[in-house]
Amino acid sequence: MKRISGSSKSKRSTGSQKVSDNPHINFLLTKQAKLCKAPYVQAIDRSKTDPIAELERRVMKKLRPKLSLDSFKELQKALNAMSAIDRIDYLHTMQDKLNGRG
Repeated sequence: MKRISGSSKSKRSTGSQKVSDNPHINFLLTKQAKLCKAPYVQAIDRSKTDPIAELERRVMKKLRPKLSLDSFKELQKALNAMSAIDRIDYLHTMQDKLNGRG
């Protein structure tokens, strides 16, 4: 027995499709969908409670696949040896480089 689809549209995700012609409505829906995702909410909470640790987590997460295990451990040791100001400056610089802004 064949199934007959009532619609000619594909059953792909509608994540990138516009729901409305009004850009404000689309923005609100996108923002609300993002706020409902647990990992996003957890990251926001972590960033509010300890912004430096969250910055370090994000940078190290991006650097880990690019470095060997020994290099990664050396970087962690070097970060722990830095003063707080130097660590923040280094992390911001690395985040800009990793995001293509530096």
